[in-house]
Amino acid sequence: MVYDPVRSRIVLFGGASASGELDDTWTYDGADWTLVTGGSAPSARVGAAYTFDPGRGAVVLFGGANAAGILDDTWEFDGAAWARVTTDSSPTERVFAAMAYDAGRGVAEVIGGFDARRVLGDRWILTGGGWRHDPAPGGPGPRTGHALVYDPVAHHLVLFGGADADSVRHDTWVFDTTWRRLGGQAHPPAPVGVAAAFAPGLGRVVAFGGFDGEAAAAETWVLDDTTWSRQADRMAPLGRNQPAMAYDPGLGILMYGGDGDGGGLKDTWLFTGAAWVDLPDAGGPGPRQGAAMAFDGAHIVMFGGRALTVRPQGDTWIFDGRHWDSVAVDGPPGRTDQAMVYDPDHQRVVMFGGEGAAGSLGDTWVWNGA
Repeated sequence: MVYDPVRSRIVLFGGASASGELDDTWTYDGADWTLVTGGSAPSARVGAAYTFDPGRGAVVLFGGANAAGILDDTWEFDGAAWARVTTDSSPTERVFAAMAYDAGRGVAEVIGGFDARRVLGDRWILTGGGWRHDPAPGGPGPRTGHALVYDPVAHHLVLFGGADADSVRHDTWVFDTTWRRLGGQAHPPAPVGVAAAFAPGLGRVVAFGGFDGEAAAAETWVLDDTTWSRQADRMAPLGRNQPAMAYDPGLGILMYGGDGDGGGLKDTWLFTGAAWVDLPDAGGPGPRQGAAMAFDGAHIVMFGGRALTVRPQGDTWIFDGRHWDSVAVDGPPGRTDQAMVYDPDHQRVVMFGGEGAAGSLGDTWVWNGA
């Protein structure tokens, strides 16, 4: 399954059911699944590698396996029909390889897989002229069942896990022009068949599930550039009073701080519409309650509030989708419990009143984004 950003559709092909391998193509527009009919299509298969290639404007599929054996064919899907891609050279047949589009280099890449005789560790790139073997010394080595995804924030490919001929692999590698293995002890526990994707709203690579050789996993992990951290299952924020909250159309509902049973809170949470997501590395002003928060047309902006019994603060903070950053500007006097809202007609945030160090306030301020 892969997302086609040109047509705003998820594309699903093949797989297997109780009756065998499948060769049907489905698209999903966020509301309904549609079966694609007519024209030629790849043969039924499992374990094929997929990605969306912006240069071709199409989903690209390579390899896989079915009852007849392991495959080495290349296909592309333009949103309406499949077409076989014929090239002078090609990767050898393989199943459970990993494929991703490297936006930094403008090419789709296939890495590793299994050809029924051995686990592969070679790397191929697909250009406008066809496939080209492109080894990168010092890389991850042979593996199959691994995850490969491009991180557009860190500007590199991320490869995690898989298995070689002897054991499962828990290592993480990144590639821009050379391979580099990441350190750190924490990692997803089940590295074979793990699902991974880049989440724009979080600015991170997210991985879920997989198999560790004995059991399937149901854990969610995020990679913040170089460090894996587990996201608690079915997580929810601690109970709190007077947190700051605002809606960002590109992210969801963002919440910061508040007053909890144990004192002031300084955590940042995102509600996507389906679940709460903890953002433990977001930073921020520290324990804070009674701050005001609003979307200013580009970012979430937060002003003021107080930490427990400390006098009201007058600082301004911006959330860029991953982190809080302090804005060094002269602003309104410190306050807490004020009202703040975004005015889209005038493209500015409006703030009124609140409780200052000397008592209640009745002043009005506007924020223009700078």
